[in-house]
Amino acid sequence: MYALNQYQALEENERFISSKFCLCSIPAFVLIDIGASYSFISTRFVKRHWLSYVSLDVVLSVSTQIGHLALAKQQVIGCPLEFEGNELIANLMILAMEDSDCVLGLDLLTTYRAQMDCY
Repeated sequence: MYALNQYQALEENERFISSKFCLCSIPAFVLIDIGASYSFISTRFVKRHWLSYVSLDVVLSVSTQIGHLALAKQQVIGCPLEFEGNELIANLMILAMEDSDCVLGLDLLTTYRAQMDCY
């Protein structure tokens, strides 16, 4: 699995959608990445908004687009994600990300049977 920043996502726009959503009732820049296996929230966002989190049972190694490795050791459980009158509940692994507050991956998209129509 890997993670991108918002500028890389804009360059590879066939696989990504970015938008502002409310994440835990806080406006956030969210990247939807159909190539990511899991969903993430940035360390910066968690600390800035004092979100509670728990430790993961196992440490997850995440590969970025440019080949760097990052470790996910904690996650935010039951975070509401609100957009266009809809609300989803997400478990988000905490990862050091600079340009996005959240990356939504296939774990969340398949849980809610999301369909994306891009044209």
